[in-house]
Amino acid sequence: MIVFGTLILRLDVAYLFVLGLLYGKFQNVIGKKVLISATVIITLFVGLWSSEYLKFPLYFLIFIMSINLNFKFFNTGRYSYLLHLYHAPIIVITYPILSLYIVNPILKIFTQIFLALFFVFLLFLLIKRFEVLKILSGGR
Repeated sequence: MIVFGTLILRLDVAYLFVLGLLYGKFQNVIGKKVLISATVIITLFVGLWSSEYLKFPLYFLIFIMSINLNFKFFNTGRYSYLLHLYHAPIIVITYPILSLYIVNPILKIFTQIFLALFFVFLLFLLIKRFEVLKILSGGR
């Protein structure tokens, strides 16, 4: 925070987090269909009023619609578990550094994804070589 001056790098992620907390707290009170309908109306209103803020209700609409979807995942083992555990810290750490050198937001996103995959793969190789580091992957 001292170096880059912000605590929350992206407000849309913070809004989604808060909306997810509110949804979790009130999901039994307000049904999912009612919430989707209200979000569609809010999205249309915000889209007509100010298109620069349209992404927030759209994110929430996609978020609400994707909750409780059943996905079948493959059991892929240690690498996927490491990726699950460590992708977010790597992305958070690399964002301000990449912002100094990369202006294009799409390129920045792809670079962050690549760096997360790359650093987790290096961690995977280290754990494979040094058994004592298995604790980083929960003993897998």
